[in-house]
Amino acid sequence: LDWSAQPSDYPPAIQAALADDQIDGVIVIYAPPVPDQVSAPAQLINDGIADNSKPVLTVLLGEKDGPLVPGSSLPTFSFPEQAAAVLGRSFAYGRWLENEAVAEKGPIRAVDPAAAHAIIERVINDRNKRIDLASSRALLATYGIEMAIAVEADPSSAVRAATELGYPVAVKAVRRRAGRSARAGVALDLSTSHDVDEALSTMRESLGPDANDLIVQTMTTPGVDVRIHCEHDDQLGALVSVSIGGWQAEAIEDRSSRLAPLSPASATTMLAETRLATALADAGFDPSPLVDVIVQAAQLASDHPEIAELDLNPVIVSTSSVVVSDARIQIAENSPDGAPLRRLE
Repeated sequence: LDWSAQPSDYPPAIQAALADDQIDGVIVIYAPPVPDQVSAPAQLINDGIADNSKPVLTVLLGEKDGPLVPGSSLPTFSFPEQAAAVLGRSFAYGRWLENEAVAEKGPIRAVDPAAAHAIIERVINDRNKRIDLASSRALLATYGIEMAIAVEADPSSAVRAATELGYPVAVKAVRRRAGRSARAGVALDLSTSHDVDEALSTMRESLGPDANDLIVQTMTTPGVDVRIHCEHDDQLGALVSVSIGGWQAEAIEDRSSRLAPLSPASATTMLAETRLATALADAGFDPSPLVDVIVQAAQLASDHPEIAELDLNPVIVSTSSVVVSDARIQIAENSPDGAPLRRLE
């Protein structure tokens, strides 16, 4: 339509555009040479596109944003840029809905919220803020998340613990430094009691008293290190982040975040938004088991707002398993009141 078009010319032109299979949406712009006539075609446009399934937005140049006419479902904007931005966001939202529709939200494996609640209540009643190793493993197990077998020890009992677990083992200081070495407080793939003694000697020299509290853990099949981090916000609920794991997780600004709970589709998209998708593909690992664990962790954090922070780092992904190597779980002193403003039910 050119400058000479009359208001009555708009409905047939819009209908022709909507009938074209190559057109997915329409923005109608009306900018009359006489400003007083800017609202003249509004009712005709509104009546002329009833029962249309494609998105239609209107621009009445200089008019206020709002419904095209009172009670109309068609939005109108004062400038084209606003309408184009809204149409773009609507398209992105539609793609998101398509991705979400491929699977149900919620846990994939069986979960036991009552058992998880009992563990959390016990920690709260004991006036602890951080869950100990055994309770962490038990809590994760209630949501189908596997954690490597480990025991707490001190320098005098570390060798005995390693022997009982079976070699090879990892020995870690509870209060360790960044890095993956005995001097940092992490000794991996120890195959004999002599290896354990040497690692302990290095830790005591480097860490001092911080080497007194230890974790002895069975070695996990090597793979890709992942971090799954959940943090509770009083207004929004549980925020879930996924990133490359290990000691470098904090240094690498490469994470994807969503509000819990998650669908498998959302968890898969989160992996694709980080380097993890490439790392898993390069290693030849199927991402599906990791997606399951991300969904389970998000559900655990969503179901239990008493969990102020859930930090699983690293979660080691291999051909045969997805196993949590380290877990740090913080319990809030007071359970948040009321439901968060945002929920994906």
